[in-house]
Amino acid sequence: KPITINISSYGGSLHDYLVIQGLIETRKCKLITIALGKCMSAGAYLLILGDERYAYPNTRIMLHELSTCIHYDKLHEITTNTEELKKTQVILNNIVAKHTKIKNIKNFLKDDRYMSPIEAIKLGVIDKVVGAK
Repeated sequence: KPITINISSYGGSLHDYLVIQGLIETRKCKLITIALGKCMSAGAYLLILGDERYAYPNTRIMLHELSTCIHYDKLHEITTNTEELKKTQVILNNIVAKHTKIKNIKNFLKDDRYMSPIEAIKLGVIDKVVGAK
């Protein structure tokens, strides 16, 4: 029996997303993801994991590179954590490459990339607009 996840989200923790992504990648049943209203950042990364991916007509979808608001006190902490963030971004880029048609992912994700469902279909982010006439 398929699992359906309805997503209306501004995003959230990348590390929490990666836990969910790992669980989703190991499932045995079909996954249907549906974007409603807003599907941004980690929410959009969750959306692309579906075997069938949908969005309602007025939904706004946004992908971007990872961001952080972590404050570091020492120079070596900045260096260490910057290297870790770069490694995590590579993981995220690989997920996007596997589940979409986006080319030049690193450059594409540098800025917040807002898209309509029609634009998302062209990029392979979703498969179909729900309720489209």
